[in-house]
Amino acid sequence: MSVIGVDFGNVDCVIGQAKRGGIDIILNENSNRKNPNMVCVQGKQRFIGEAAISMARMHYKNTATDIKRLIGRKFKHPEVQQEIAQLAYKCVELASGDVGVVLNYNDEPVTFSCEQVVAMILNKMQSIAAAANEGVNPAYCVLSCPGFYTDVQRRALLNATKIAGLNCLRLINEHTAIALAYGIYKSARNLFHESEPQYVMFIDLGHASYTVSIVAFVQGRLTVKSAAFDRFLGGRDFDMAIAQDVAAKFAEKYKTNPLENPKSLIKLLSACEKAKKNLSPYGVSATHLNIECLADDRDYNSQVKLEEFEELIAPLLQRLDGPIERALADAGV
Repeated sequence: MSVIGVDFGNVDCVIGQAKRGGIDIILNENSNRKNPNMVCVQGKQRFIGEAAISMARMHYKNTATDIKRLIGRKFKHPEVQQEIAQLAYKCVELASGDVGVVLNYNDEPVTFSCEQVVAMILNKMQSIAAAANEGVNPAYCVLSCPGFYTDVQRRALLNATKIAGLNCLRLINEHTAIALAYGIYKSARNLFHESEPQYVMFIDLGHASYTVSIVAFVQGRLTVKSAAFDRFLGGRDFDMAIAQDVAAKFAEKYKTNPLENPKSLIKLLSACEKAKKNLSPYGVSATHLNIECLADDRDYNSQVKLEEFEELIAPLLQRLDGPIERALADAGV
């Protein structure tokens, strides 16, 4: 039985496969472990994953991203409207009340359900796995999802796997998958006590959400004692904090706001993400931020200093404590 595990993130997918007594991460056609969660349609062609990256900046209105935040949600929900406001492509309400994604196929607008878009991504993951296994398509998968997903959202993900032609053996909560990855090798080395539990806190700050979980480990078994979430705190908020500061400085100098132009915003957020990743309290106290043709054919060149970054994200850092405190209280430790 050929089974793959898919870590389905907001920005990327990672594919794992049990092999040679461990878990192998499958590389894509560009030898990368991460596969972008985006679908770009150009003419009669679909570009998915790595192939969509080069197309997305030019054809941002025809590139579906952040689909994990929309699947299984109702279009009119205020949280969904807040998400849609940040997207460059068009979303509409389907007859079911769910979110539909509008992409131009052969110069004609076509509406896809979120399940269909996710199925396209999963189908691509399936083909990547097949290429790594002498052309043998995996028939089964295990798919991760946020612990705060509702039953409706989970069913929507399962529908997407069926559309993709995959048999989903299980949906596993992301925080449970993290704990399993941590514990399985330690347990194999008999590093846990037979009866006295060892408590471990896992903190997962993803692209769009934040999870804190506390897990008890004994030899051969784990128990999730608690999980707490901030569904609206993630790495993208830290990127936006830098972007808003840059946009304010750019607007003051050139009287135009790059946040108001989707193409400029995509370019700006990409540069801010790189700057964020470069900064570190362990030696990298400043990084360059150079963006060609940010808006109105004008470049932006500056530095982002660590202390300035910490000041910009101070309100976000304050939100980190709440889920930690709730997880500790719920676990009773």
